[in-house]
Amino acid sequence: MTINGALMWKREDVERLIAYGVEIMWVKDQGTYLMVHKPDSTGNDVVYAYDDTGLHLELPDGKDHDEIEWDVIYETCRIICGGDDFAEYLQPNEIPQPDTNDKSLVMYVSDDSFTAQWSEREAGIAYKERTVVGKTMSERIAEWEEIRKSYEAKP
Repeated sequence: MTINGALMWKREDVERLIAYGVEIMWVKDQGTYLMVHKPDSTGNDVVYAYDDTGLHLELPDGKDHDEIEWDVIYETCRIICGGDDFAEYLQPNEIPQPDTNDKSLVMYVSDDSFTAQWSEREAGIAYKERTVVGKTMSERIAEWEEIRKSYEAKP
């Protein structure tokens, strides 16, 4: 089994979702997140994932978002989770119990399965350099900036 990537959630966020005592959904659309429908019908509680480079996989709302940031987040989610949108339903008891020193829930994702386990690593911290299609993220961003400038320079 080849692992596509790892998703991470902060312990306190996952424990808050588990405390509702209802089904937890792992969703992939333009970003990827865990969520519950609150039992008191006051809406949803949504917690976006981080990848193992520290990237928060929540797409910015509104018209002021950075297109490069959007592209990086979308592409990272596609690489790890695949291109299709989905919702995977988890029962609270399907998530293992954390040890005292665990700081995040890590989900290792392959093409046809995933494994969730607790880790002492912190979500939101870079554990490796981000690359996109064999290039470092800084190289990729520099390319996107050049493309953006070329479009802006056209009459």
